[in-house]
Amino acid sequence: MASKRNARPLNLIITAGPTREYLDTIRFLSNPSSGKMGYAIAAAAKQRGHSVTLISGPVAIAAPAGVQLIHADTGREMATAAKRAFRDADAAIFSAAVCDYRPVRRRTKKLPKQSDGLTIDLVATEDIAA
Repeated sequence: MASKRNARPLNLIITAGPTREYLDTIRFLSNPSSGKMGYAIAAAAKQRGHSVTLISGPVAIAAPAGVQLIHADTGREMATAAKRAFRDADAAIFSAAVCDYRPVRRRTKKLPKQSDGLTIDLVATEDIAA
């Protein structure tokens, strides 16, 4: 049931968890976000009677009951899903820990280990909240 302040239920989108930006077929840049904050916000919003679309990076927790879950592995996938969901949303809460950078080029096979090191060119990822 929606709160008294908010007589009508809202259609909310919430982003949560980390994203992964792949260097090659098995290695990626990421962060240790658990997604717990976004999932807790989604659960509370659903409990208050709102319609919730949860766009989540890879996490080890189950989505709250009654919430529409959209999986997004990379920042680009999350941005695409958020833009699509935002068309019908009343509000959005961006709590995901999206990587700030991604490799310019994702290698199509595993990079071999090099004794002299490795240089990776990075570009900024899209600011989903913007």
